[in-house]
Amino acid sequence: MGIYDSIENFMKTFMSRRKEVRKVNALREEMLDINEEIKEQIYLIGQFCWKKYYDGEYAPSEGDQVYFDNIDRCNIYLSECSILLDECRMDGVKERNAIEDDISRRVTKRKEDADKRKVDREAEKKRRNKEKEDLRIENAEKRRIEKAKKERMAKEDAAKNARLKADKARVDAEVAAKGLQDARKLAEEKVLSVGEHEATKERDAVEKASKRAQQASEKAKKLEEVAQKLEAALNEEA
Repeated sequence: MGIYDSIENFMKTFMSRRKEVRKVNALREEMLDINEEIKEQIYLIGQFCWKKYYDGEYAPSEGDQVYFDNIDRCNIYLSECSILLDECRMDGVKERNAIEDDISRRVTKRKEDADKRKVDREAEKKRRNKEKEDLRIENAEKRRIEKAKKERMAKEDAAKNARLKADKARVDAEVAAKGLQDARKLAEEKVLSVGEHEATKERDAVEKASKRAQQASEKAKKLEEVAQKLEAALNEEA
């Protein structure tokens, strides 16, 4: 029970008891007044006559009957006041029990509401954490896909550039091979026309053309291997 509930319970119980005390004191004062009236009536008729009347051994005269009637009336009222006194005390107890029950119900209700709010907060926290985790996973997946896409594009560009270089090197090798053929043909013609000793320049040209053709062929072969490896890697990933 919280401090405010304790204060409210104390104040309501205090007010209930004070109300009960006021009612009880008022009834007691009335009962005291009635007892005094009874004493006065007995004094008027005499203790001896009253005892005989109470025991059923005396019948008062018509003139004295009013005193005895007053005493009977007071005794009846005293009995009623005694009953009211008990009822007042019982009502006070019931009222205070009701106050306790009401406070207890409200405390229980507040505890249940607090527990429900706690459960709701925990559920909301879990929901938000799940949303954050799902968003984190989603963003990570997007970044992974974007990274893979960029890597794929970079590999495609590399394969494309390698293919272009290989194709260019192949064309250069073909040109170099054609140059070698032309140089050999020219040298052969020179030898036939002037003799082998006079064809030195052409032979040098053939040697140089042969070196160029060999270098171009080797370069084209290497670049072709690189291009094929890059293209094969792309095909495997696809």
